[in-house]
Amino acid sequence: MTGLWSFCRSSRWLFAGLVVVGSLGMARAADDDDEILNGSSSTKKKGANSDVPDASSFKDEDDVVIPTLKPVGPGPVDKSEENLDGYSNASAVMAGKASKLPIETAGREPLVDNYPARILYVDNESVVVEMPVLYARTRAEFDGIAFWLVAEAYADGKRTSESRMYVSRDGIANLTPSVHFFQLSVPVTGSSGKIEVRVGKAASGAARATPLFTRTVDFKLGT
Repeated sequence: MTGLWSFCRSSRWLFAGLVVVGSLGMARAADDDDEILNGSSSTKKKGANSDVPDASSFKDEDDVVIPTLKPVGPGPVDKSEENLDGYSNASAVMAGKASKLPIETAGREPLVDNYPARILYVDNESVVVEMPVLYARTRAEFDGIAFWLVAEAYADGKRTSESRMYVSRDGIANLTPSVHFFQLSVPVTGSSGKIEVRVGKAASGAARATPLFTRTVDFKLGT
């Protein structure tokens, strides 16, 4: 009986000790929760989670200012390239500023020598020649026989390039004059000289042209 009584007394104190330890652990956990909610957690961390940032490290995120992007307007248009010598060009067309026909058509007869040839562009070894040709005044005046309008460029007496345009009733404006602007790239051997443009009329795409008129224009490289 004495041994049993001693065992019971020991068990009672052991149980009481466990209850006290458990109560202290719960109180410590509650204190930790209060620190987290109140934002007053200790800056010194221990254990496996010591590298994990707490909520206080993100407190300034709402203060970040994001810059506002402003739209960039179109750049300036190079006015020096527009309406060169009264002609509309690629720059004007790309800028949406294509002009009206730069030549006079009223009272002019079609398929005759109405306009001069001119040098459009100059490169180190070639030039580009433009030759306007009035090929019809109105659709009603057209005889209905289709043909090919031909322009040939000659440099130093040699034929260097050719361009052809098919002309039919459907390719003629109803009430206004129809003009085609031939543009011919011509390789040259000298730094200056003359380009001859021969305009003709052919019955087919492969037929040799019957001459209508000839125009000559001077060129000089590097200008």
